[in-house]
Amino acid sequence: MLPVNLRMDRGTEISKLATIHVYLLNQYGLMDDPTDSIIYGPRAMMAKREYDPLNSTDRQLLVYVFIPIAQRECDIFVKYWNSHRIRGQVELPTRVPEHTFSFPEQCGGKNMGIMLSKDHLTEVAELSGVTDGDN
Repeated sequence: MLPVNLRMDRGTEISKLATIHVYLLNQYGLMDDPTDSIIYGPRAMMAKREYDPLNSTDRQLLVYVFIPIAQRECDIFVKYWNSHRIRGQVELPTRVPEHTFSFPEQCGGKNMGIMLSKDHLTEVAELSGVTDGDN
């Protein structure tokens, strides 16, 4: 995807990038004067842009960058927590949560889970519209 505008400083390494950008904009005829698409300013000015929660692009970038990081951190915590030994209590034996979940019969429990097929998950996703664009 080609952005319509580029904000950059006047450093020598930038001239080729600006030339390529203007050339491509000219090829697609998006602007009367593609050189207007280059916005020059000092580096400090470019770095000060802040997150705007009303800006769709900012929200999408936030999701793209930070959701995988947050998910990874949550996965690490869950793995740690579910593999630590819980001290025995009056009516409960000492157990590891992951083991108890995987083998409930060994702990006096019963597996109450329902195995879902990929087809069922796909069907409910389509019916609910959760995979549709921006809901």
